[in-house]
Amino acid sequence: MMSICFAFTLSADAKELVSGDFKFEVEGNKATLTSYTGKDEKVAIPSKAGDATVTAIGLEAFWKNTTMTSVTIPSGVTSIG
Repeated sequence: MMSICFAFTLSADAKELVSGDFKFEVEGNKATLTSYTGKDEKVAIPSKAGDATVTAIGLEAFWKNTTMTSVTIPSGVTSIG
């Protein structure tokens, strides 16, 4: 039997930023939403994380969220997952 282990780390230049219920990975002037921990039914992803533009939504950003029924995605997002 073979086991495979995946480890995810931030790149050397990336910084983690938490804003309310949102967690972002910020690199330069671009941010990726990596986690939403809120319980709101309607969620609006912010267009900015600090000074960075939110351009991506990470693969598991809404992992295990059972309350969200709709999400508004800012126009700057060009990548999901």
